[in-house]
Amino acid sequence: MTQMNTSPVVKPKSRGRLELAVTAGDCGACQTQVDRWTDKVSSQFRDLKGRESRLQDHLRNMVAPVEIEHAPGLDIGVKYEAVTPGLTFGGDFYDVFPIGGHCYAFVVGEAGGEGLEAAEQAVVLRLLVRFALCSTQSPGEAAAQVNRLCVRNGALASSASLFAAVYNTRTGTLIYVNAGHEPALRRRGRTDRVELLARTGPRIGEGPVDDFAERATILGVSDTLAIYTDGLIEHAPRCNPSLGVALLMRRVCCNDSNSAAQLAECVFAGTRGAAPPSLFRDDACLMTVIRTGDPIAEG
Repeated sequence: MTQMNTSPVVKPKSRGRLELAVTAGDCGACQTQVDRWTDKVSSQFRDLKGRESRLQDHLRNMVAPVEIEHAPGLDIGVKYEAVTPGLTFGGDFYDVFPIGGHCYAFVVGEAGGEGLEAAEQAVVLRLLVRFALCSTQSPGEAAAQVNRLCVRNGALASSASLFAAVYNTRTGTLIYVNAGHEPALRRRGRTDRVELLARTGPRIGEGPVDDFAERATILGVSDTLAIYTDGLIEHAPRCNPSLGVALLMRRVCCNDSNSAAQLAECVFAGTRGAAPPSLFRDDACLMTVIRTGDPIAEG
């Protein structure tokens, strides 16, 4: 088989000048090589984008699971919105899971950083909190355990806020810890009164704290719990967080949605959606929990 010579031909010209002559056959061979190289690079780029997409999907499911655990007697809804263009997740995270003894854990938190860096931190914190709650079944002890890991072993690059609660489906008791997080809202179904579940301790990773105080309350039938991150309220006029909390309280109190998911959508749209997008500076997450029935009877 004769191999085509693709080398350019140098022809002498008058006065010692040289002329570079490339034949049509040479151009065709070069173009073929360029096309093959382009196809190879395009294929590698598609593979890289595919791997990146799968990695992002995996991180998204670790930060903000598409499906959340069902807890008997409760209706749970979640709304999540990332601020980084091109991402559907960020430093905010949430979790709902059983921890044994007819108890379920509700977790909402916010890790430091931005974009993928924040998402990575959120994954680490979410897994640490889940492990600690399953091991101790106590929000206060779990927060202390996670804080020790973060402070002594550097598990996180920066401090994070956390709201963690354990709900008993037999008694209706909710035990929670608020580690430097936004105050959760609790709406009384019978009176429509909205109460704040304020901070009970410092942020996770902020210092060597081994004691995170717990608080306990009873969720009555038709009571609503709203747990959120600061991205939902930080766009308030003049950036006054108290105005954002007040607006959120009114939204929760006056909303007559039939489900927790619908409530989350409506409150999210009415609070964050009322502000221009240019005012958003952070990811936002809202978890709504509605008690729909009586505690499970002892078996």
